[in-house]
This record gives sequence, C-alpha cells and structure tokens, in this order.
Amino acid sequence: SSSSSSDAEFVMEVDPETPDQTNENDPDYVENYDTNDDVCAACSKGGNLVLCDTCPNSYHLECLLPPLKAVPEGDWNCPVCVAKSRGQKVELVPPSVPPDFEFNFDEVEKKWATFLRDRRRTIQNIADRAKVLQAENEALKMKILQAEQRAKQEWEEKREAQAQKHLKFRNAAERMVLALQRLHNYVNGGPAAGATAAKAAAAAKA
Repeated sequence: SSSSSSDAEFVMEVDPETPDQTNENDPDYVENYDTNDDVCAACSKGGNLVLCDTCPNSYHLECLLPPLKAVPEGDWNCPVCVAKSRGQKVELVPPSVPPDFEFNFDEVEKKWATFLRDRRRTIQNIADRAKVLQAENEALKMKILQAEQRAKQEWEEKREAQAQKHLKFRNAAERMVLALQRLHNYVNGGPAAGATAAKAAAAAKA
C-alpha cells in the first residue's frame, strides 16, 4: 500500500537478518484500525508512504534501513512491528545530520533579527501608505466641499442677476405705461390734462 514524496529526516533501524514475525499477542498490537497514518512514523512528514498491514504506521521508502526501492507486494510489517516481534529496541537514526553537527545559534539569531527587521519595515511601509491615502482622502473631501461652495455661489449670483433683470424690466414697463397714459391724455385733453395725469400717476406710485 502507498499514499505522496518528501525528504526524510529520521529513519528506523531494524536488523534485516532476522525474519519478520509479528506478534499478535503483543498488547500494543492493533488488529482492527480504519486507516493508516498520513505522515511518516520516522520523519513525521507526508508524501509517498508504504503502509503497514499490521498497525497504523506509515513510512517513506527512503526512511527505512535498509531503504526500500519499491512498495513491497503482499502484506508488509513495519519496523516497529518487526522489532516488537523480535524483542528488539527501535532506534531513531538521523543519517542526514553529520556527527560533528553543531546548532549555530548565532546564525539563527541573525536570521530571526533579519526577519523581524523586514517585518517591521513592511509594517512601517503599510503605515506610511495608510497616511498618504488618508491625506489624499482629506484633500479630495476638501476639493468636493470647495466645488459645492463654488456651485452654490454661482447659483446665488445667477439668481441675483435674474432678479436684477426682472426689476429693470418691471421699471421699464412701468415707465412705458406712464408715457402711454401721458400721451393718451395729451391727445384727448391737451398738455394740462397730460401733466395732471402724470402727477396723479407719480403720486399713486409713491
């Protein structure tokens, strides 16, 4: 059985010379289980896995010692089950780590400091951009307000101009009516009647 490929960090080492004899009387033996694990029991990573037919454990082919080149045909017992059946101890061996490996705390600290510095720079850039957007928004609001005020002022000026035109037209119309009355009276009653009518009209207007 198999399930997708990942680099291995740890392997299980079991003596390959002893035949597999899974002990079903072992208290840790699991006879009924639904599915195998989705991660390798040796390196705790997912990928292409070979599944144990006795317990839920799964392994990468390259995480076994000796490594398997292909998925075994038929039933396959994992190193844990084989080791338990032989009374052996299962050891985790990190073959990818050299014996003289030393954890470089200074390097990790530098990388962490670089990460924090980059993160702070990113946050500062976001904050600066937010300030710019806020300033642009305030400027846009001011432009809209000024445009509204100009539109209102222009409308008031146009209304005042229309009112002045209407007043001039009304005064002109009244003068024309007065002149027509004076002309009518002059024609019908002479200059004196025309003057009297003009005085009467002026008094009525006052």
